[in-house]
Amino acid sequence: MSRKTIKTGDENEKHTKVKKHKTKKRKTLKVIAIVFIMAISLFVFFIYTAQDTPLIQTLNKYVPLKPNITVVKKQSISDIEDQCYKISYDIIVKYFLNKNAFLPVQEAEEYAAYVIKHAQYYDLDPFIVAAIIGKESTVDFMARSKVAHGLMQINWNVHKDNILKSFGSRVKTLRDIYYPSTNILIGCWIFSDCMNKANNKLSSALSKYYGTKSDGYINTILSDYSEMASLFYRKVSNIIKHTN
Repeated sequence: MSRKTIKTGDENEKHTKVKKHKTKKRKTLKVIAIVFIMAISLFVFFIYTAQDTPLIQTLNKYVPLKPNITVVKKQSISDIEDQCYKISYDIIVKYFLNKNAFLPVQEAEEYAAYVIKHAQYYDLDPFIVAAIIGKESTVDFMARSKVAHGLMQINWNVHKDNILKSFGSRVKTLRDIYYPSTNILIGCWIFSDCMNKANNKLSSALSKYYGTKSDGYINTILSDYSEMASLFYRKVSNIIKHTN
């Protein structure tokens, strides 16, 4: 005759808690998977919408289309997000320092924080914004040409009226757009408009931002972007792989 094990109230409660914990963990893993799938899909979308540039073959060769995702057991979504932010931040800081050997580390860190903040606000890839800064000004906040000014080389003559209309609370004169945070904010605003007008094709948007089509300009920015994006995905893949 077999005997049935009778569970006490404490055992039942413990069993219920374990079951709820497993259910919660499965839901967390599902959300994390969805977040990364969306990120990968967005990246692939940019790759395919950039097909009118000769650099696309280089991008496909060196940039992984997806990280090696394995099951995450111990880290919460917020932990992953924090690490992704830190990875992006560190990559951009290093990129800025490589672009400008005379740039103080503190300023590179400040600019990187502005890039991530303002790019996120305008739904832009921060690595693209960083690459534009690297090409346009070599990360010199006082950079200027006959018509362009600051880190993102804002064309004051072209955009003056719209800038004063949209950013009148913080921009009163040309001098104000030299402040790094303001310059990056306005640059992201302009590039976001370029992306919309170019139907999210990076090469076309870059041509609009530059003011004319230039393969050299486009290829330099996309090359720097691909290196930063590739490094980001490798590091994120490594984090996920080691959280089993």
